Amino acid sequence: MLPRSVWRLLIITMINILPYNQKKMIGRMRGLRAATVTMVAVVVLALVIGITLLPVMVAVNTRYAIAGNQLDLLQKSGAITNPVDIDALDVRLSAVAGKLAVPATASPIDYVGIIRSLASANVSLSGFSLHEGAATATLTVTGVARTREALQQFVAGLEGDARISAVDSPVSNYVKSTNSLFTITVTFK
Repeated sequence: MLPRSVWRLLIITMINILPYNQKKMIGRMRGLRAATVTMVAVVVLALVIGITLLPVMVAVNTRYAIAGNQLDLLQKSGAITNPVDIDALDVRLSAVAGKLAVPATASPIDYVGIIRSLASANVSLSGFSLHEGAATATLTVTGVARTREALQQFVAGLEGDARISAVDSPVSNYVKSTNSLFTITVTFK
C-alpha cells in the first residue's frame, strides 16, 4: 500500500495531465458539491428551528387564549369592572382626605430641633424638658452661654421666631458675663 502523500501526488499529477475542459468540469463539480452541502445544512437548520419553535408558539398561543377566556368569564361574572379614571379618583380622594384631616401635632423632637437651629456656636445647649398637660407646648432649655451677648442674641432669635409665642429668660441668666449657666422657658404656638 502506498502512503497518502504518494496518492495525493498521483491525483494531482493525473488532474494536471487532463485536458482543460475536464479540469474545468471537475472544478464545477467541486463548486456544486459545496453548494449542495450548504443548501442541505440550511434546510436541516430550518427544520430544527421549526421543530423547536413550533411547540413554543403553540404553547404561548394556548396560554394567551386561556387567559383571555378567564378574563372574559371574570368580566361577565362582575369580578372585574371597567377601568377607573385615576385622575378623577385622585381628586375625589384628596377632597375626602382634606375634610377628614386632623391637624398634625409636632413632636418633642421638632421642638428641640427648632431650638437647636436658633442656637449659635457660642451657646451650648445641655438639657431639654417638655411640660405636658399644657394647652400649648412648653419647653425648658438649659445650657451654657460663653458671653452675655451670645445669650441675648439667642433669646432675641427665639423671640423673633414665628413658631414661638413666648420666651421667659430670668434676669439670673445674665449675672455672669462669661460662661454663664442659663435656663429659658419657651412656649410654642
